[in-house]
Amino acid sequence: MPDMRTAIEEALSKSKEEQMKNEELKSAINQWETERGAVENGVIATPESEPKKNLTRTIHTFIFSNPRCAFSDIVKHVQEEGFSVSSVSSLLTQMLNAELIERTSDRKYVSHKPYAPIGKAYKKKVQQRKQESKKIAREAKKAVEAGLASLKVTSLSTSSSPVAPAATTFDPDAMLASLSFPQVMALYKKIKLMIGEV
Repeated sequence: MPDMRTAIEEALSKSKEEQMKNEELKSAINQWETERGAVENGVIATPESEPKKNLTRTIHTFIFSNPRCAFSDIVKHVQEEGFSVSSVSSLLTQMLNAELIERTSDRKYVSHKPYAPIGKAYKKKVQQRKQESKKIAREAKKAVEAGLASLKVTSLSTSSSPVAPAATTFDPDAMLASLSFPQVMALYKKIKLMIGEV
């Protein structure tokens, strides 16, 4: 059996440990209640309520709030936001194709539309372009087939008398007048060669 002194020390140490645990638990509960109350009052935004930060949204928001901005301004802003600059031009091209932004004649970017994810708008545009190109291809194929059919019909009809070539008269002065001096000299040498006066 432990002596009285050891028993008292053990009892006091247990109560101190329990008090410390109780204090830690109380402080954790108080902190949690404070945060919960602040969130309910709208003071602190939780990670679930914050919009996801992505490069496309960042670029569109920057262009929307800073109309007529240059490519270099966009790159600088993207770097400040902590994104890699490697995909900026590709995303700008996709946004242009999806008509979320416009490029002016002096190569500045403008946006008049609110942000929408590129995927849906871009896919819709691509589908429209594919349908238009298929329609144009069908019309061209029909035109070619119609053209070939009309050629087949005309090729079957033959004329009874062959057309004689038109008779031309030889005028040496008219021919020499149409030639330049180097051409005349080349013709002169060729004629001398033919005659055998070389």
